Amino acid sequence: MRRSSVVLAMFLVSVGLPAQTNSRTPPVQFMEAPAQGGCPAGFSVERRSTLNVVETKGAAERRQRQGLEVKLGQKDAAGIVSADVTVHGYSAKRRVMPTVSGAEPDASESFRIAGEAASLLIKEIWMHRVNTVSWVELNEVEYANGFVWHSSAKARCSAVPSKLLLVAGAR
Repeated sequence: MRRSSVVLAMFLVSVGLPAQTNSRTPPVQFMEAPAQGGCPAGFSVERRSTLNVVETKGAAERRQRQGLEVKLGQKDAAGIVSADVTVHGYSAKRRVMPTVSGAEPDASESFRIAGEAASLLIKEIWMHRVNTVSWVELNEVEYANGFVWHSSAKARCSAVPSKLLLVAGAR
């Protein structure tokens, strides 16, 4: 009796296993920032959010904006005074994005971030035209000694923010 119960249990488990596996894996496309030849400094971006209570009455709805914290730093160099960055991504228009052929980002927004001459420049920027950020491109860096770095075809610098967005955290 016990042996037949074990055989029955093994049969039932083996019948359900094929239903748990996907014999046809759907195509997946990963979108990356353009290839880069070298950044003049350490460059990173992190997503930011605001904690807001939004009341909507009727059709007029206030849209939340997406923010980024931009960090630019270089050890043992002249202080960084300012930088120009361009945020690339998707606008808020409705679309269907197939996984086979990826849609190109249709929105970009440029910012000039500035601060006191320091080896580390950290600023928050808030997008108005870009709804979903794909990557951020560093276009120009100005140093305290007057040197200005410009991106070119051979020297491109970009950063991709993490997909993680903390909504309630200490800064």
